[in-house]
Amino acid sequence: MAETSLSRLLSKEFSLKSNILANFAGNGLVAIVSIIALPFYLPLIGIEAYGLIGFFAAFQAILSVLDLGLGVTITRELAVRSAISGDSSGPRDLVRTSEAIYWGMAIVIGSLGLAFAPQLVRFVNPENLTAETLRDCFLLMSFSLALQFPMGLYSSGLYGLQRQAAVSVIGVLFALMRNFGVLAVLLWVSSTPRAFFGWQVLVSATHTLTLATVLWTALPASNRRARFSRDVLKESWRFTAGIGAISIVSVLVTQVDKVVLARILPLDAFGYYSIAAVISGGLQRLVQPVFQAYFPKLSQLTAMSETVPLKDAYHQGCQLMAVIVMPISAVLIFFSREIVSLWQQNDETVANTYVLVSILVAGSALNSLIFIPYALQLASGWTKLHLFAVSSAVIVAVPLTVVFGLTYGSVGAASVWMVVNAGFVLLYIPIMHRRLLLGEIWRWYFDDVLKPVLAAFLVAGAARLVFIDSASQTLVTLQVSVILCLAFISAAAAAGRIRNRTLSKLGMAY
Repeated sequence: MAETSLSRLLSKEFSLKSNILANFAGNGLVAIVSIIALPFYLPLIGIEAYGLIGFFAAFQAILSVLDLGLGVTITRELAVRSAISGDSSGPRDLVRTSEAIYWGMAIVIGSLGLAFAPQLVRFVNPENLTAETLRDCFLLMSFSLALQFPMGLYSSGLYGLQRQAAVSVIGVLFALMRNFGVLAVLLWVSSTPRAFFGWQVLVSATHTLTLATVLWTALPASNRRARFSRDVLKESWRFTAGIGAISIVSVLVTQVDKVVLARILPLDAFGYYSIAAVISGGLQRLVQPVFQAYFPKLSQLTAMSETVPLKDAYHQGCQLMAVIVMPISAVLIFFSREIVSLWQQNDETVANTYVLVSILVAGSALNSLIFIPYALQLASGWTKLHLFAVSSAVIVAVPLTVVFGLTYGSVGAASVWMVVNAGFVLLYIPIMHRRLLLGEIWRWYFDDVLKPVLAAFLVAGAARLVFIDSASQTLVTLQVSVILCLAFISAAAAAGRIRNRTLSKLGMAY
């Protein structure tokens, strides 16, 4: 019975609201699992080894550029074809063609890892880990990254087919395996970095195979076998090339701080920065569910030239993003010391990370605001603006990160991330609205962003002034929880579309 219910869940196509809820449930549980597990395995492997994990995460993001824009293209194409076309062989050919490219890239990643693992040993600055241990860890990292790479293809395909619940369920199951399974390995097999990364290789292979099976099952049946097709690539190569270029420069913007700091800081100091990055990166767990649900929807509405529903969906998505992200960001910024202390329970870790958390979260909060506008551009097939914007950001961010990182350390590098994203909000949005959804710019700034942002930050800021410092973790947790709830309520009340829809669902008039 349970197996049958799970099979139905994995194969079912959901509405926009259901997809958002499924994405949040999946991403939220994955984030919770990762956060809960970290304090358990960190003492087992040590802060230097966790620095390697931070290095691994940065390389994972950097290697995502090899996606070449195919993931976004697959989501968009499958979403559009499912809305306006009855073609069954086209989607299967698209996936098969992309599959050949993705697995080819995976082989390249693994081969590069074999070739360059000894050289990477000299890139980091360890105090206790041996060169042999580092080499083995880098080799295992490369194999894990190679096996993870095709996940982007299979997840993107499922998003486009509106099978987002499937991605969420599978993601949660493998997050449990990845984080708590490794605890069993570290406790009962070997508490070494080698054991940690070896387990990641096994989980990555199983996760990718599972996603592949579910996607091919979800694709429409055809009377012929799927095949590699150059025509599929020709139809969307301009869009794909634009996304690929955006991916390359976006990774430079988001990962340059980690690459620079990994080179100039001791590995333990970089480990503290990586811990702070886990918290700020956790905001992506809030951003991605909204983006992943609205991007296919905006693509369908754009393809069908539904202007009024498109405007409604756009503003609703922007307000929903602000209502979800900003209360959590405000609380993290104002109460970073208390939250890190509750999480890590280690005075040295708290002292070395809480300021970084506030700065990185501020930058990530600003970054979250441009995701729905970016989704609208992708839905319209327009990639030039975002490519220009992120390219300009790289030109500014790379030298600033080097200078501020060398001068002020990790705090200086983190500040660059905040400044760059402030520039996006102030300059990027007005340019976009000169071409798409004309006349909607001020609604975006005031209704979609400013009102919910001010509401959330005023609540968190006022609460900081009256916060009761206490040695009792229970009291601190209770206070932070109440503040977060009040920030959410205030932000939702200030966002007109979210407020009205909520009251409508409750059967109340506004």
